[in-house]
Amino acid sequence: MLLWITLTKDSLNLIMKIKKLLAILVLGLLLCNIGLADGIKKLNKKLLEIEKRIDTCLTTKDKDICVKFVLENPFMLEILENDDFVELLSSGKCEIRNKCGATQARLLAKMFQVEDLLMDMD
Repeated sequence: MLLWITLTKDSLNLIMKIKKLLAILVLGLLLCNIGLADGIKKLNKKLLEIEKRIDTCLTTKDKDICVKFVLENPFMLEILENDDFVELLSSGKCEIRNKCGATQARLLAKMFQVEDLLMDMD
């Protein structure tokens, strides 16, 4: 037995509205992912800027530069005070397995080096 479905004008309109809604939903999800990717890039860029300042301290071994870096506490002020960055850090998008997480791990290790260097200078 063959079942024939007759589409009325109303059912065709409903199908078109569902398709439009689905297209809007998919577009919204794509834009959301683009926004997250952009946020991760900004976060990683900021982490690399902080790392560069740590590297300046470690390579020059200049006490004034190192003390200034520690007192400025850029990770706290520039990363943890930014709501978007905090959201990304807690979302799992910035873990050891990607650039962002790897940079964060290097920052932590280098901060220990800075603290050790400053303790040796006293």
